[in-house]
Amino acid sequence: MITTFYRATIGDLGDVIAEQPHQALISTASVTLIALEAGLVVPPPANIALAVGIEWAFLRGAASARRVATPWATALNWGAAAVLLVYGSLWSLRKFGAIPHDPSLWLAVVLTVLHIVPVFFVALCAAQVHAAMQRADLSRATTTAERREHIDLEIYEAEQKALARQRVKAANVFTAPPGEQRHFASGRAMNSVDTVHGEQLTEQVREQFARLCEQSPGISKSEAARRIGISRTTLYKALKEDEDATA
Repeated sequence: MITTFYRATIGDLGDVIAEQPHQALISTASVTLIALEAGLVVPPPANIALAVGIEWAFLRGAASARRVATPWATALNWGAAAVLLVYGSLWSLRKFGAIPHDPSLWLAVVLTVLHIVPVFFVALCAAQVHAAMQRADLSRATTTAERREHIDLEIYEAEQKALARQRVKAANVFTAPPGEQRHFASGRAMNSVDTVHGEQLTEQVREQFARLCEQSPGISKSEAARRIGISRTTLYKALKEDEDATA
């Protein structure tokens, strides 16, 4: 919160002035002229607050315009120029006596409009520029989040496919007929089977061994393990678990 307040009050404005140092002089002159003319309409220190507020709104809008492209940024520049032109001209005309201190009704209406409309326009443009920046930031954040979710989903799907392939490979080893067991070219049984755990796979090993014993009475456990496609240790482990369960 403190960081956000700093960026809103000092940080962004300082960035604008750092990029355009002459803006500090222009802003100082603008605040002075606006405060002098506004002092004839509103009493001090309200005139100073009005002048600072207008310039602050402009600088905040200019800072927001650095992060988003919007037509409101151009309108803001024209509005700030109009405020400086109108307030400076009115103050100069009063200074030289061209505007009477007690104007007629219609002149008073025109002066009122000239005082209010430019200020309102600058405030409106600054608000629209800031809103456009917020929408752009939200859009960028949403796009980034969607990309991350898409990448995470691709990683998850790849992991699931790899896991499914491993399960299919293990299932094929245990469900293939004894004469169609697959081996490596070196004649070694698939080492991945040795790492398979779980009650279901252990039960499949025992069923394969039982069928082999029926088909080939007197078959040795080493030969049975070779035909099933597992190591002798894995077969012994499966049979021992069966014995422990029935004991």
